[in-house]
Amino acid sequence: MLEFVVEFLIKSSVVLVLIGALCSVRTLSAAERHNLATTGLVAVAGIAILVWLTGTGGAPGWRVTLPEQVAHLVPPEVQRPLETLADAGTAATSAIQSLQESPPVAAWWSWVVAAYTAVTLALAASTLAGRRRVARYVRQLPPRRAMPKDTPKDIDFRVDACTTPWTWGVRRPVIVVPEDFDAWSPERQDAALAHELSHISRRDCLVDALSRWLCNIFWFQPLVWVLWLRQRRYAESACDDAVLTGGRDPCDYAETLLAIARSNLSAKPMGLAAGSSALRARLRMILRDGTRRSPMTFGKRGMLATTTLAIMLPVGACSVAKGGTGFGGHDHIPAASYSIELSPEDAAKYEQRLAEYADDIVARTKLISHYSRTRYMDYGSKRSQAAQDAHIRHLAWMVRHAPDARVLERGPNSTVSKRMNPVGYVGVAAAWQDQLDQQPTNVAILDRFAAFLSINDRERAIHLLHRAQDLEPMNPTWAERLGASYLRKTISKDWEAEYPSAPDDALVHFDRAFELHGSADVPVSLQIGRAKAAFKAKRHDLAGTHARAMLLRFEAGGSNGHGDLVHQAHTILGRIALVQGDVEQAKEHLLASGRTPGSPVLGSFGPTMVLALELLERDEFGVVGEYLELCSEFWKDDNLDAWRATVANREMPDFGSNFGSNLVY
Repeated sequence: MLEFVVEFLIKSSVVLVLIGALCSVRTLSAAERHNLATTGLVAVAGIAILVWLTGTGGAPGWRVTLPEQVAHLVPPEVQRPLETLADAGTAATSAIQSLQESPPVAAWWSWVVAAYTAVTLALAASTLAGRRRVARYVRQLPPRRAMPKDTPKDIDFRVDACTTPWTWGVRRPVIVVPEDFDAWSPERQDAALAHELSHISRRDCLVDALSRWLCNIFWFQPLVWVLWLRQRRYAESACDDAVLTGGRDPCDYAETLLAIARSNLSAKPMGLAAGSSALRARLRMILRDGTRRSPMTFGKRGMLATTTLAIMLPVGACSVAKGGTGFGGHDHIPAASYSIELSPEDAAKYEQRLAEYADDIVARTKLISHYSRTRYMDYGSKRSQAAQDAHIRHLAWMVRHAPDARVLERGPNSTVSKRMNPVGYVGVAAAWQDQLDQQPTNVAILDRFAAFLSINDRERAIHLLHRAQDLEPMNPTWAERLGASYLRKTISKDWEAEYPSAPDDALVHFDRAFELHGSADVPVSLQIGRAKAAFKAKRHDLAGTHARAMLLRFEAGGSNGHGDLVHQAHTILGRIALVQGDVEQAKEHLLASGRTPGSPVLGSFGPTMVLALELLERDEFGVVGEYLELCSEFWKDDNLDAWRATVANREMPDFGSNFGSNLVY
């Protein structure tokens, strides 16, 4: 809510300043300025709607990223080996507990909402009461029997003790004239009535009433009030221009206006004389030569609406942030900051740095990455426990204070094993839950929280992704993430008994994501996941169709030669061949999958070995040996050499994670 108000104030100020600047253009007529000011006030309501919709995902938006200056790290000369950080284990646990017990940062915001509601209701009540008082007063005035010539029949004339004419009403407008109106000269009567009739024909009473209600709603934006006051002045000048374009002499009309103003300096609703301060400006506009007095036309209104939309839509839909990761901010940090392992001395220096400057995101990012890489080395040792506790401590702080930091995106840096560190897992999960409680419609938090839960609590992660999809139903990201989550359920050995519908659910969401992408270049991961889900669902014809589409995409160069398409497509086609009993065809696909040009994923995690293992079970050691030789072209790993030696001895190797998890996504 606080983010909404701040963003609205900034964006509405930009729009109102631009509208105010356009209203100051001297070549515009008063009628054009009045319409421009009115459109600007309406645009404020549009800005509020756009800010709300883009914040909740109900409308598309885009982000303008600005560079952010990061404080230079000058770590103090402190030597502190990593082993000594074991003493921080107890402190980390107590810190997590204190974080869980601390009240939400924005708990006071409910009082602000209550204050806003109270002020808005008070202004609304005051406006309604004032309008009712004026309406009762007008109804009690005696009617004027003698109606001026050429006056529309639906206009009522009343007589008041005032000395200046004024207009009231929307559905049945009323012109109130002074008691001595008949004693005025005919020229003075005609000028006054022409002015008031112009107010009625322009529907100034309705426009002024709606503008006042916008001021009541957005009372905390001072520029709204400023533009409303200017709008009222423009309405008076526009009616003056209507009188002058009717053929009356500017000097005579100015003299008439001045005489009426001198007899009554108090302003009435939409009155002819609207105060002495504005009167001087009106007289100058009346007497100035070369002033444009043209009224608004349909074409001008269309052009004005187009101009306002051209200002409002970009301002309302864009977000300016330092870095910008979808909700605010720290993705300016280079990737090198969260892909390193520090020396014990450097880790100690960064710890000391955070003791002095707790909000140094770069230092904390480097430590999270460092401890993530070292927390399970020599598992069970004092050094491992110290690294786990430190990782949890920094991760919980980052979630609490900088949930938009890139280090919290999907990956090992942002995850915690519930089995190995149950206390830490609960602490970080509680931190994410607090963020979600404060921002329940923030899809970026839903996404990152779901990624954190994806390994240890898949059902809860899927629930969060469904919430994100409800907020952004046209965003293909959520359908793709849901498809991957359902497909990931099939990793377990007993998935067919526990989650029999998982492949079909995955396929439904992958198809939905594919449909939402439309003609755009869909992600390679989506296309691969779609084919794997079809195979897992035992829809082999559909899986083969998707696999062949992957090969066609690779050949067309639509994915910049993404080698995963070749590797995964031939793996799926080979498995389909085995299901159909065609071993020779499966062997050809195995070798074709090894002839991939490679990719970052294949170069890091290695190839999928499920088809190779299925062929080994059929005593096809020779072709698997050739396959492993082909894999050595794009994957350099000691495991590969060991597997090749084992297969050469006609023994079954242990492919580890390259057998199971790589098959899924």
